[in-house]
Amino acid sequence: MQSSKTLFEGTPEGLVELMLIGVRAELKAFKEGFAPTPADELLLTSQALELLKIKGTTLWRWHKQGRINVYKVGKINYYKKAELMDCLILSK
Repeated sequence: MQSSKTLFEGTPEGLVELMLIGVRAELKAFKEGFAPTPADELLLTSQALELLKIKGTTLWRWHKQGRINVYKVGKINYYKKAELMDCLILSK
């Protein structure tokens, strides 16, 4: 004679609700693990210029001198905020 085991005692709606709670908790933990840190924040050229209070020629020269890196996506240039701040610290 075979015995059957019940894993969940309740309504199907209750099971769905328990599953949703578990999935939401896992998604929240997953999302927190991929939240960009301030060090990974990317700035557009205009944002970098505003942050540093410099002109575009200075930013371009720093890039050509190898003081900062430029990250391109298509025709758009991005700068890592942490690298820009490090550049300021090194130039003092």
